[in-house]
Amino acid sequence: MKAAVWKLAFLALIFAPHVGQGRESGQDGSRTLIITKGDGGDAAGATVMRDRWRHGTPDLINLSRMPLDELEPSQYRCVLVIGQGAVSDVARSAAITAKLSGKSVGLYAHLIDQNTLELLQKLRGRTALNLFFTRSQLTLLKLRNISGYRLLDSPHNQVWRKASQVIETVSPAKLAAGDAKDSLLAANEVIWLGGSFTTSSGKRRLFTADEIVAALKPLQGAMKPGSSVAVMLAPRIFERGMSAQEKGKLLVAIRDAFGRNETTFYGNEALISDLGNAGVSLRTAPSYETLMRLPWSARTKHYASVDQYNLFTDMKPEVEPFLFDPNDADQALYAADYINGERANLTSAILKHGCDQKSTAADAYTVRGAPSEIVP
Repeated sequence: MKAAVWKLAFLALIFAPHVGQGRESGQDGSRTLIITKGDGGDAAGATVMRDRWRHGTPDLINLSRMPLDELEPSQYRCVLVIGQGAVSDVARSAAITAKLSGKSVGLYAHLIDQNTLELLQKLRGRTALNLFFTRSQLTLLKLRNISGYRLLDSPHNQVWRKASQVIETVSPAKLAAGDAKDSLLAANEVIWLGGSFTTSSGKRRLFTADEIVAALKPLQGAMKPGSSVAVMLAPRIFERGMSAQEKGKLLVAIRDAFGRNETTFYGNEALISDLGNAGVSLRTAPSYETLMRLPWSARTKHYASVDQYNLFTDMKPEVEPFLFDPNDADQALYAADYINGERANLTSAILKHGCDQKSTAADAYTVRGAPSEIVP
């Protein structure tokens, strides 16, 4: 089952980065702005950062609710841009990038895409940048785009290289034991099923029913006949425009793939309502935060598609990763780090070093290292 994940793992060993120890800097929350976008993991992670800030409370702006041209960062000493969507919007605004000159700017994204590199290019030499990417993304950038990698290697930049997992999206304060009566806790196996996603090259990856069932096939052999299986459905498992009948056919195909098991599907209230009578067992799932804090039994086995990056950080029980696309290097290397026990995530690094000035962390976590480190 892990063969597809491990086939790219040797890259991480060949290009293992040098890591220095950082020093924590004092960060005044009242002079810090956090920018994010959307209602997904990035926005949830940005909220966790705001709530866990050590000194004061930063302002948090979601670009899905405020037009970019209304954003006024001039009053802030430090600006953190959290997530792919926010990075993309800021990169497209010459007015905003100009206003970031001279400030401490922290950037986080789970993928280093063209918009990320464009923003780095626009801010190059104009401000102190604190950059937060997973180690697998930095490794892959070296292999794919050495000129892009060298963009990071600016005297003005500090690049955190210690973490292999993305940011947390559930506050630790909310991780107390949940309702032990939840029916999910009786499941022997839980499959966390993601779906379509956008790659670091900007390509939207969609999957047919046959591809989804094929990705689940390796899991079948690991499950005992007669065991109960809970399939957690992310909304993006269904393509836009699919009818309720088409969605039902997909779920029947997944259920039939686990014909030796008792399979129940879980999703949010809107998803379950839209499915109607799909011909499979359906139940409404608790919220994501509740799912993450359920007191799962040590006997319950969890599997998750790797496109759900944040789940590998948020989920406390061990998770078995699997790939919808075995050729997706971003996900394969990310999963390899997880399998290898590399569980440090980027939230703590951003909280400690997101607003560092260059003088504070000159030797802390720079991308510079031995010459061999910047050779593709």
